[in-house]
Formats: sequence, structure tokens, C-alpha cells
Amino acid sequence: MDRLAVPCLLLFLLGLAGCPADGPATPTQPTAPRAKPARDPVAESRVEPEPESSPVPLTNCGDCGEGVSPLLSTLACGICSRPRHAACQARKGGPTCDACYDDASRILDPLDAAIYAEQDRDDWPFCLSKDLFRVWAVYSYQGVTDNGGYSYFFGHDWPRQLPYSVFVNALREVGAEESAECLERAITLFPFPNPERERDRRRAFMESSRSSPEVEDGPIDRLGDRAIELGPWVYHHLARHVEERRLGR
Repeated sequence: MDRLAVPCLLLFLLGLAGCPADGPATPTQPTAPRAKPARDPVAESRVEPEPESSPVPLTNCGDCGEGVSPLLSTLACGICSRPRHAACQARKGGPTCDACYDDASRILDPLDAAIYAEQDRDDWPFCLSKDLFRVWAVYSYQGVTDNGGYSYFFGHDWPRQLPYSVFVNALREVGAEESAECLERAITLFPFPNPERERDRRRAFMESSRSSPEVEDGPIDRLGDRAIELGPWVYHHLARHVEERRLGR
């Protein structure tokens, strides 16, 4: 074979291997740009609403009855845990709300007719049943104390000079333990036995223990102040006691 024929044959074969089967490659046409979607002014002006957050539940204030958010109130009733407006708590000046007193009154008031129906009898309140007598003792103790502290409670005689231990026991039986201890401590401060029988000596001792006649600041008076503070809890315990025993039903 001719020396020049070999290189030519190789070049011819290499050229065939680099070409596609259907012919030589053609230059690629440029791709046309994709058309933009038409603008929709109405859709663009439409604002999607943001998802609504769940509203904070409102609970009525235990004093004024208006709605108050528990998340915004750090005050709560010491008995029922109802939320309270700070302004209501400041106005009332106590750790418990008005609703607690209303709840107790709703339970206790219906018993008034049964307790005081025969008040004119000579043996009243001793003619009452044991349960009603207990309610009378607790209700009377706290009512008189609320009006004037222990100077009122010890300043007058109770029917038949009722022993003070009767009130202490009644408070304990309804669950008002701290109030019972408060009264019991006051009784033991009198330096003579059976103080319920010695009205003049009670008054004289309480006056002598004060810093001045115009100021009720003796040890028994201070216990009376605490007894007034405990009043809402006494009514709460008494109301629960009445409900549990289903009295008046």
C-alpha cells in the first residue's frame, strides 16, 4: 500500500466516527425567553388576612363582676381563686372577693327562718337542734366580732352566760380551726376562771391591758383584729358545713 494512502485512510475513518449517524451536527438554535404572566391588579391588591390568634378567655372579677383576663391579673381570691381587678382588691382591702361572701350568704340565709323562728322563747337558742345550734353559735360569734372585735364579743353576756368553749368547739366542728385557736387564746388571757360569768371583770381587765382608754390595742384586742380578718374563711367553712350536712333541705 502506498505510504500516503495509510494516513488518508485513518483520517477518513476518524471522521466517520465523530459524526452522528444521520449526518453532521447542526448549530443549536437559541431558546426563546419564556413569556411573563399577565399582571392581575385585583389579585395584587388583595391582602390575605393573617391567621387570628385564639382570644384569651375572660373570667368575671370576683368583686365587680366585670370580665378580667387571668393572664393580666396577678390577684386572686384567697378562697375561691377567682381573678380580681387590682382596683377592686385595693377598694375592698382584703384577700377575699365579694363573690365568696355572696356564695356563703346564698347557702346560710335560708336557715335564718329556722334558727330565729322561736327567738322569743325563754329557752332559745337552746331549743334548736344540735346542727342548727352549731350554725347559730358560729354565725353569732363572727357577726358580733365583725361589728366590734373582741371588745364586743366579751363586752356583753351571751344567753345564760353560755360558756365560751361552746363557741370554740362550734368553730372547730365546722372547720374554722384558726378562728377557734384565736378565740381560745383570748379566753386564756383572762386571769380568772369562767370569764363568761364575770362581765365587769372582763371589761376591767381588757381596759387595763390597753395603752390608753381611747385605743383598743391590748392583747385580746389584737386577737380580735385577727378574728375579723378570718371572717370570710369562717363563713366559707360554715357554708360548706351546711351543704355537706344538707341542712335546711
